[in-house]
Amino acid sequence: MAELRAKMLERVTPDDIAAVVEALVNKAKSGDTAAMKLLLDRVFGRVADHDAAAEEDRAEIVALQRVVWRAHAEESAEQIALERPIREAEQGRMLATRARLARM
Repeated sequence: MAELRAKMLERVTPDDIAAVVEALVNKAKSGDTAAMKLLLDRVFGRVADHDAAAEEDRAEIVALQRVVWRAHAEESAEQIALERPIREAEQGRMLATRARLARM
C-alpha cells in the first residue's frame, strides 16, 4: 500500500490537486449533495467529529464544576465547623446577659 501511495504521489502535481478541488467545488455549487458533503467534510471536518469534541468539552466542564462544587462544599462544612464554637459562645453570653437583666 505504501508503495502504491508513493507512486501516486510521484504522479500527482499541485496543479492536478487544484484541478480536482476546483471540479469538486463546481459540482458542489451545481447542487451535487455528495460533492457538497465531501467538500464541507474536508474543509470543516465531519460533524460527528465536532460533536465528539463538543461532548468532550462538556464532560471536562462538568468534571471541573464538580471539583469546584466539592471544594466549596468542603470549605463551607469546614467554615461552619469553625464558626460553631463562636456562635455557641455568643449565644451563651447572650443568655447570661438576659439572665442578669431578668434578675434586676
